[in-house]
This record gives sequence, structure tokens and C-alpha cells, in this order.
Amino acid sequence: MKRPLIEACVDSYASAMAASRAGADRLELCAHLVIGGTTPTHALFRQVQRGSGVPINVLIRPRFGDFLYTEPELEEMCEEIAAFRDLGANGVVIGALTPDGELDLAQMRRMMACAGQMEVTLHRAFDMTRDPFRALEDAVSFGCRTILSSGQAANAALGAPLLAKLNGQAAGRIDLMAGCGVKRTNIAGIAAQTGITTFHTTGRTATLFVGNCQFKCPFCHNGSLVTGASQLPNISLEEVYAFLEKRRGVLDGVCITGGEPTFQPDLKELLFDIKSMGYLVKLDTNGYDPIQLDHLFNEGLVDYIAMDIKNSQEKYAKTAGLPNLDLTRIKLSVDLIRDSGLDYEFRTTVVRELHSIDDMYEIARWLEGSMAYYIQSYVASEDVIMPIFSSYSKDELLAIQALMKAYIPRVFLRGID
Repeated sequence: MKRPLIEACVDSYASAMAASRAGADRLELCAHLVIGGTTPTHALFRQVQRGSGVPINVLIRPRFGDFLYTEPELEEMCEEIAAFRDLGANGVVIGALTPDGELDLAQMRRMMACAGQMEVTLHRAFDMTRDPFRALEDAVSFGCRTILSSGQAANAALGAPLLAKLNGQAAGRIDLMAGCGVKRTNIAGIAAQTGITTFHTTGRTATLFVGNCQFKCPFCHNGSLVTGASQLPNISLEEVYAFLEKRRGVLDGVCITGGEPTFQPDLKELLFDIKSMGYLVKLDTNGYDPIQLDHLFNEGLVDYIAMDIKNSQEKYAKTAGLPNLDLTRIKLSVDLIRDSGLDYEFRTTVVRELHSIDDMYEIARWLEGSMAYYIQSYVASEDVIMPIFSSYSKDELLAIQALMKAYIPRVFLRGID
């Protein structure tokens, strides 16, 4: 087998240096990898450029979420492409789609024109196209050098059959780069199945689970953390810090989830220590402690926040399992998050027995204009507090998504096959 080319996706100087030392052939530089990656700063690029000694391709993505871009967003991307070209980037990583799930030919051509002689990679917007074989031919016609893809699957190993067909169609006209879930241990297998010799690896995020919660949502899938945290093994903070310290430059971010993180009296100190190590922080919350959230935001201890919206306001207390719930606290947290300037998402785990179509409509009206909203399909498990519920079908959830998009433009489905 031909020696594979390894591209490492990094979003900090430390992770870039670690990848270079580990033998990466090329870097994809971005910011905020913990939330999918956005365009990095010029200062970070110059710093990595001075220290890495390997070619750097720069992700051009003005925000997280979908790949449907407005004219102002496209102008921003074109300016960034030109700026990184002038700074000496090896290439850029771009992509734009139409609402119909096709490559946006006009937007792609404008970005390609700005790239000049740089290498161009079509990123995983490709995996969201309706017809990947047609999208491949479009990418060839634009002059793209590389397509990054998982074979439109959850990871490249699962997408290997489609990657093999795409690589055969490419026939050397464009490089297929396998990405998502690519590890040292599975590269040989993916290469053998697909014939691909270029691989994309991504920095890692650690997840820290905390116990206890103010709510007792009957459909909670982490029931043992809510009702039986005292019986679970306890990991000391010293062990957590030692783990993170050892992995500086390898891990990029830490997700704090639960249970309910804001129910922990020492959360502020924990986040301060994690941020002091150079990590990004994603915080999951039920939003029942807006005062603590406000303090965390003001002190810069959170980079991304995800808040669970349990149900419509009318059914909130029942769904949260807290009869005396103070809805004012929830509403205040929603407003704080929307005004925080942070990247954020709201999300609802949708349960057939608890969430009606009218409830979802009311949630959409409540959160109108929010940055992003995720509809999460309920999944039964042994750790659910009350395993008596069921989920909506995929078609039903797609219909709910369409309804909600009238109020929140970026509504996504999560946990759907």
C-alpha cells in the first residue's frame, strides 16, 4: 500500500505543534473545533505557519450550522480566502450548498476564483449533497484538488462502500480524502476497502459527566446520574486534572454534561481550571440557574452552550418532573444565552407521549430567531428513569422540523438514522 497522506485538523497552536511532531503531512487549521470548526484568526495562522513546518490548509466557514450562505456571508468568505492566500496558505477548505441539497455552483465558482493557485478542498458539505456522484463531477469541473468525505455515513469506516465507488469514479482526477472517525487503527482497513490513500484526522474532545440534577425528567437517558449518583464511581478532580494535563495539545475541548453541571457548587472553579489549561469548554445545561450562567458568561468560562428545552411553557413543569418549577428562571436563561454573543444551541428530546405537534409549534414561537435548534429523537435505554415512552418516526420528525423552520431557520434533526 502506498504510504498514506495524513491531514490533521487542529484549532490551536498547541494541537498544531503536537500534530506536526506526530508526523502529520498537512494541517487543516480552523477555530472552535469542538463545535465543528469555523474560520481561524490570521494571528493563529501566522503563529502555526511559523512553527509547524508543514503545509496548512485553512477552513473557511463563517459560522457553525448548515452550509447555506447569504450574500454577506459569501462576501466574508471570499475576503478571508483572499487574505489567507496573501498570507501564504497552502490551500483553503470550502463548501456551499443550495436548499435542494446540491453544490451551490455560483457560490463555489466565486470562492474558487478568490483562491487563485491555492489548493482547494471541498469539505463535508459534500456529504450532505443529494447526489454525491454529480457533486464529484462538479468539484472536478471547479478545479478542486480534494474532496473530504465520510461516504455520507456516520464515519468513514461505515461509508467505505460509497467511498470506494466515488474513488473509482474520480479515477485520479481529484483526490478523495476519508474523514470522520479515522484513527491510526482503522486507516489500513479503510484504505484496503476504498483504495483511498489520503486521510483526515480530527482533534478530540473529552466529556465530563457530573451527577445530580434539579429535574427528574421521566425520559432522561442518564437516569443513574440523576437518581443514583451516590452509587456511581467517583473520579476526583485531581484525576480529572491529571488526565487533561497529560493530553494538552492532543485534546482540544472539554464538554461538561450530566446530570446538571450548574447544580455543582464548584462549577466555576472547575471551568476556570480547564480554561487555564487552554481547553475550549462546551456546557450542557437545563437552564435552571440563570444567575450562575450569567457569571460564567461574563468571566469567559464557556465557549459553546447547549440548553435543553424540555417542552412548551405550559407543559414544562410536568415534563421536567418538577411540579413547583419556576418557569421564570428558564425564560431568563433563554434570554441570557441568546444575548451572550456565544455560539449556542437549544434542543429538545421529543417523546411521543409528552410532546404534541402543538407543543413543538409553541416552542418554535417561543424561540423564534434563535441561532440553532436541534430536535433529538427519543431513544430507549436501560438507564431511562421511566422506560415507558416511544419516539416519533423519521417522517414525523421531518414534518416537525419543517413546521419549526418557519420560526427558527436552522433546525436540525439529531439521532435519526
